[in-house]
Amino acid sequence: MATYVTSWINFGNFSDVAGPSSLSGHIWSSPSYAQYQDGNAAYVDGVSPASDWLYCKNLLSSPGIQIGGKIRGVEIALYAMTAIGHAPPDTTTLRTNIIKAGSRVGSNRDVGTSNCIGGTTCWSSVVAGGAADLFGTTLSVTDITDANFGVAIQALPDAKGYGSTYYVDHVKIRFHYDQVGMLLTI
Repeated sequence: MATYVTSWINFGNFSDVAGPSSLSGHIWSSPSYAQYQDGNAAYVDGVSPASDWLYCKNLLSSPGIQIGGKIRGVEIALYAMTAIGHAPPDTTTLRTNIIKAGSRVGSNRDVGTSNCIGGTTCWSSVVAGGAADLFGTTLSVTDITDANFGVAIQALPDAKGYGSTYYVDHVKIRFHYDQVGMLLTI
């Protein structure tokens, strides 16, 4: 059975959802700015110990997988950067997770971001997941086409515990899958 991959798909709904630091004000500003790669970014300041979650839900287009198709893997692509006020730059991390039926499920995947010092811009594209990675959960076509399916992103402090500013300009997803049955034309 052949494995296929969808094109990259954008999300249509973005929001800040309380995380472990919701009482300390580490909320995502302008969450909807993460919809398109256009220079406008969702951001969160002074992350320590961690930010709230940035929820990205409701696929803007159909993944084109027939009902009964088997999802084999998920890739989440982020166009992001971290602005830090100290040197040398340390590892900074964005944590990603799958949202199924409105709740975070499975295992987190952490990705590093570009670190920028002194107001420079150094955007980078980073990808979490892969062709055989389901983030420790199961996914069906019904799951991923539900309006409450998506990804969650959380900013973590750098290795020295400094609170940096994280920017996410674009979030998109694609799926690796096996298609069941064949369409024959005679």
